[in-house]
Amino acid sequence: MEQQEEKSLKNYYAKCVLRNKFGLSGDLAEVVSKLMLNFYDKFFENFDPEKAKHYRNAASNMMMDPRPNYNAKIDFYIGLMDKDTKSYHYTKEQAKQKVFEVLGDCTITDATGCYTNEKGERIIMDTLVATKILERVPKDYQHDTSYKLKEIFNQSSIINAGNTCEIRYNNESPETIRYIQDMMDEYDLFWEEAEQAMNAGW
Repeated sequence: MEQQEEKSLKNYYAKCVLRNKFGLSGDLAEVVSKLMLNFYDKFFENFDPEKAKHYRNAASNMMMDPRPNYNAKIDFYIGLMDKDTKSYHYTKEQAKQKVFEVLGDCTITDATGCYTNEKGERIIMDTLVATKILERVPKDYQHDTSYKLKEIFNQSSIINAGNTCEIRYNNESPETIRYIQDMMDEYDLFWEEAEQAMNAGW
């Protein structure tokens, strides 16, 4: 009975606000107020303030704490042919050593690059794709690193694709997997959301 009275009062209040503040006609205000209240009731049907508070606090922590199982991945595409002489100054092995000197730990893949120059000529060259994985990307890292590689190999540009994806190690223990799955079931979360919440201390 009290719930019915509260709904009636909300409906009256909504109609008044819609008419007086937003200028809706009486008939339209009646329809819109009912629509708003029905939507509100349906939307918050399973609302649990304690769960929402818990999740909000965990979400705030997630923004401050890095996720330990995720790192950034940056790919550098390095043409080995000198842009001016159109010749190779280094063998592939020497070129890889030069890249290791700049990037440190990384993975290098042999590739073949192709581009069309300003004269319309198609140039095909030996290329290296160097993949660097970092826990944190320092400020201006991609720009500064590309510039060094550009100077070493005398290239017009070094294409770098940063943050194209996140690297998953998939190193969770069976206990961690069960814990995350329990959170998914209880709070209706996706795997990544539950994992982030766990890492934030939920």
